[in-house]
Amino acid sequence: MHTHDRLHPASSSLVLLVLVGLSPGCTRGVETTPATPTPTPVAQNVEVPEWVAEVDWPAIFQDAITLTQTVTTQAPWQGHVSSLEDRTLGCPDFYTGPFTVATELVGHDDGIAWNDDCQTTGGTSFDGWLWWDSSVVEAGDPGTDDGRTADATRTVEGDALVNAGDGVQFTFEGTASDSLYRLDAYGYERFTYATTIDGTVGGLDAFEGTLTPEGYRTDLFMYLTGGDVDTFEARGNIYLFTPQLRERFDSVQVDLFLPGPNGAGPEDCTLEPLGWLGVRDADALWYDVVFLPRFEEDIAEEPYDDELRSACDGCGRLYIQGIEQPEVEICVDFSFLFDGSFTLPDPDDYVLPLHSL
Repeated sequence: MHTHDRLHPASSSLVLLVLVGLSPGCTRGVETTPATPTPTPVAQNVEVPEWVAEVDWPAIFQDAITLTQTVTTQAPWQGHVSSLEDRTLGCPDFYTGPFTVATELVGHDDGIAWNDDCQTTGGTSFDGWLWWDSSVVEAGDPGTDDGRTADATRTVEGDALVNAGDGVQFTFEGTASDSLYRLDAYGYERFTYATTIDGTVGGLDAFEGTLTPEGYRTDLFMYLTGGDVDTFEARGNIYLFTPQLRERFDSVQVDLFLPGPNGAGPEDCTLEPLGWLGVRDADALWYDVVFLPRFEEDIAEEPYDDELRSACDGCGRLYIQGIEQPEVEICVDFSFLFDGSFTLPDPDDYVLPLHSL
C-alpha cells in the first residue's frame, strides 16, 4: 500500500507555523544553522464539489470511525475458519512446517498451513496457501482476588482464494495478527486488545452482513484497553475498493489516540482524540477532520496557541485536500468505543488446532 503519499491534513496551515517555530530565539537551547528564507506558499487550486455544502459531515465521520473499529484480525480469521467448513478429505492439503510455493519458502516451523489448487466434491475450490498459528493460555478463578487471566495470540498469513458456487467465500493476501489479554477478578477487570492487518481481505465468509460487504485493503493498527484504564489508538489506511461508506467515499485514513473516561489524567481530554480522521471520495479528494495535535512536532509553539484546535470540545475543523475550511466545524462522538460496543474476540476463538480439521 502507498501509505506515505499524503501530508498531514493540516500541513498547509502548519507550514508557516513550523517555520516560525524554527526561527532564532525559539531553539530551546539547541544550536541550529541560520534560518533559510521562508518560501512563498503556492496556492492550491482545488475544485470543491457542489455536494460538499449539502452533506451531513458529522454523520459521515461518525460512520468512518464506526467502520474503522470493525477493521480487525477477527475478519480474516472468521473468513478463514468459515471457509474450512467446506473442506473435504484431501482438499485442501494441510502442512506443518515451512513449504515452498513457486520457489519461495513460506510458512513457519510452528503453526499449520493449507496449500492447494483443488475443488471439493461440493464444488468449493481452494487456490493458494494460508498459514496460521495461535495460542491461548488461561488460568485462575474469576471469583477470587487474583482472578482468571486469558492470554491469546494468533497470526494468519498467505495468498488464498476460496470460491463456491455463489461467489467468493474468502480471499486473503497479506498478514494479520492480534492479541488479547483479559483479567477478570472479584470486583476488578481489565483487558488489552491489539490488532494489525497488512493486506487484502474479502469474501462472504468474512464480511456478509457487515459494514464492508465488499472487503478492503488495509494496513491498519489498532489498540484498545478497558476495565481499569480506557484507551483507543488507531493508525493506518482502509481502502474499500468501491464507495462503501455512504455510497460516496471509498477510503478512510486515521491517526488517532484517545484516553477514555476510566483512568484519564487531569489534563487528558476524553471528548476528542489527538490526531485526525479522513475520508476520500470517488474522485480521489480527501476530506479530513483535525482534532487535537497528535505529536509534539505538530505543535510549533508552546503553549499551543490555537484556540479552535486546542479546545477539548469533541469537535475538529474540516480540511479539503489539506486546505482548511474555517466555516466547517465537525463534532464526532467517540464514547461508544468505551461503552462495551467494541467487539472483542473470545479467547476460545483463537483455538484452531490441526486435529479439529
